[in-house]
Order: sequence, then C-alpha cells, then structure tokens
Amino acid sequence: MIDKNPFFPAPVPRRDQVYWADRRQLRERLSIFLQSKPEKGTEILVILGDYGSGKTHTLIFADMVCREKQIPHVFISDPGSSFLDLMTRIVNAIEFEEILADCHALLDRDKERILKELEKEKISRLIKIEGLSTERMLRYIFPSIDVNYALILGQAYNNRNIDLCRSWLLAKQMTSTELGRLNVSSSISTDDYAVKILADTIRLITRNRQQLVILLDELEDIGHMSKAGALSFAKSMRRLIDENIPGLKLILSCTRDGFDQFANGTGTFQGKRYPALTDRLRPLVHLSDLTQEETIEFIQDFVSLVYKGPLKEVLTAKTLNSIHKKSNGSPRAIIRLCYDLFQRAISDEKFPIEM
Repeated sequence: MIDKNPFFPAPVPRRDQVYWADRRQLRERLSIFLQSKPEKGTEILVILGDYGSGKTHTLIFADMVCREKQIPHVFISDPGSSFLDLMTRIVNAIEFEEILADCHALLDRDKERILKELEKEKISRLIKIEGLSTERMLRYIFPSIDVNYALILGQAYNNRNIDLCRSWLLAKQMTSTELGRLNVSSSISTDDYAVKILADTIRLITRNRQQLVILLDELEDIGHMSKAGALSFAKSMRRLIDENIPGLKLILSCTRDGFDQFANGTGTFQGKRYPALTDRLRPLVHLSDLTQEETIEFIQDFVSLVYKGPLKEVLTAKTLNSIHKKSNGSPRAIIRLCYDLFQRAISDEKFPIEM
C-alpha cells in the first residue's frame, strides 16, 4: 500500500516541502510582511516557540516565499560566534559580485544626476562624468558611507584589486602591505566596525532593489557567548536596527525560554541583559501547540506525498487521537511519532496503522 515513509528524514525540518495546514494565519501574516511595500525604517518579526514548535519551519517558509517572489534575502541558521561573524556570513550569502552589481546599477543610473547636482552646487562646473571618481560618486549617493568601504567599492568597480577587495569585505585580516595596496586604514576586525559596514551594504542593496530580508534562526544561541561577546552582539544588533534602513526586514526566531532569559538576564543570559535590544524586538509571534484538528491536517499534508487516498485507510481515528495526545501538539514530536509508526507499518505491510 505504502512503501515510502512520508515523514523521512525525521526529525530534521525538510527544505523541499513546507506544511502549513496547521498555521494558516501565520502563513498569511508572513506573506503580507514579506510582500508588502517597504516601510521607511527597519521592520521586525520575532518568532517565539518551544523546541520543536516550528520556528525553523517558519523561516523555511519565509525563504520559500522570497525565492518564489524573487525578494532579495539571506537565510542565516544561527548568530555565529560574534556579530562580526554574522556580518561576514550575511555578506558572503549576498555574494560580493551581487554587491558590485548593485553598485554598478546605481552608479550607471545616477551619473548624470550626480553631475548636475554637483554643477548646481558649484563644486566643479568643468568636471566631466569620466572625471568623477567612483568613490566620490558613492559618497555623494551615500553621504554617511564608510570611507574605507567607498574606496574598496571604487576599486572593485574599476576592476582593480578585486580579490583583495573581496577579502577585505569578508573581514579577512590583512597585512600592512595589503592595506596599503587598497589604500585603506584598517581591516574589519570589531563588532562596531562590522555593524557599520553591514549597514552600508544593506543600504546599497535596498537603494537598488527596494528591500532585503534577513532570516536569522536560533537567536537564543547568543547566550552561549561570553558576557562581553553577548553584550557586544546585542549592542551591534540594536545599532543595526536603529539605523532604520528603508527596506530592511528582519525575521528572527528564538525559543520562548531563551527570549525570557534574555529579557530578564537569567539562565544562559545571566549578566548579559540588554534592554535596549529587547525593547526593539517587536512584534512577537508566538507559536502555540497544534489542536487535534490541526494535528490531523498536519499529518494529512505529509501522508499525501505518498498516498492520495483517504487518511482513514492509513491511520485509524484512534491512532490519530493517540498521536495528538502523546505529542501534545508539538510538530516535531508528531513527526517523530509518525516516522516510527510508518517504519513499522511499512516493514510489516500492515495498514491502517493501529496504536
């Protein structure tokens, strides 16, 4: 009847299938958040839930929507070891070539306008478009851009020191000789500098593409950093949010306990409380346990991958009721239970499943 387990590979969230019979309202809310016109500042959603409640699954769904709608986005599986580490992984996910492509698009689009504006301001009436340095144009478009970053982008734009420029932006520590070749004063080596460069990168992308979505899973992992590291990360995240970059959308996931500990300075966040970030992490979306009806719909979604007939031919009503009770409506627990049940049923060739 069925020779393939629809719940394989339990308990890892599948990235090829997303099951949303259980949370239609959340699906709608996420879709609206992702596809709505960007606001004038940073927009945030924080997904809270217990272990196995579907937080990663929620981000996988958001990732799927972004891919289908061609929304610029990155998916980061955890905060990493520091904010500097997070910044390099975001930049690496965006890709250096894509950042350069956005730089080209902006400069090619704005050269004429920049020249006219410069002439209006009587900075140089005789200047030709070819005479405008890339660095100068970038600093005109983005008055607050980091000086070193403008120099890096300017050289890469003009096909000079491409590999060194890429290494600099990925926070590789560079020798004085390499820094001299790039004509920059320092490498990116601190959280403070990392948040500045990340903010400048996001502005570049959103200026050209209107928005960028950052999906960050397992925010509670910053509790495993040292006290100094966790506080530095929190301060950097708060600074990034406070940049209020138009078009930046953040969806963060965190365990309910982890968020409470972060807010109260308890557990793994003992001595690491930072209210300035906690206050900015709104709105909160709470993932609750599935009802019995939602549990049945959730299971039906999986089973339909391998069997198109009625669900009662695969699982009895009593079994479905038992699964809901034993799992307490936890999606991950449901998957674990069903995986074991289907493995035995397939091996014994015995359906519908009774328990």
